[in-house]
Amino acid sequence: QEGEHAYGAILEAGAAGTPPVPLDPNEASFLIFTSGTEAKPKGLVHTVAGFLLGAWANAHWQVGYEPDDVYWVAADVGWLTFPIQAVVGGLACGMTIACYEGAPDTPTAARFYQICQRHRVTKVLAAPTFARMLRKFGDDLAAEHPLSLKLITMQGEPLDADTFEWTTNTFGIPVVNAYGQTETGSTWTYPVYG
Repeated sequence: QEGEHAYGAILEAGAAGTPPVPLDPNEASFLIFTSGTEAKPKGLVHTVAGFLLGAWANAHWQVGYEPDDVYWVAADVGWLTFPIQAVVGGLACGMTIACYEGAPDTPTAARFYQICQRHRVTKVLAAPTFARMLRKFGDDLAAEHPLSLKLITMQGEPLDADTFEWTTNTFGIPVVNAYGQTETGSTWTYPVYG
């Protein structure tokens, strides 16, 4: 159709790249709104250097970048955690990131496992609700899909002991419990991976 272009052709046309634009570290990087969980949503401005440094630190220390990693932030791409952890933080560390837009249980309850297997995902970040969903699908489904995971890190809501224990026992890997806020633009408390 008119106006549509093949992705490969777009990449080829832009192969020369775009020169970087120097910015003052304190310049505004972007505006994002809080969720409004506690009160009316507030608009927040994050700065260029502060946001980049915080996002890099999250991927470096919380996720523990290793050269063979494929990192999947299994969260809605509209949740601030996705650009912090994957797009900015993961790429700032040089990580290979897996991006997926869609429900992690559609068209089948095995969707999470299929994505991890197909793309050789080694580290996942998700909300505890995500792990509770996997637990609901059962241990048999998890056993049918052996994964190459080395870490699952969770944030976005409290991680209860039952979900922590199930995730740790089912996948046999470390589970990092992290906490951050839209206001900080960064995850600001977590155990360092490894």
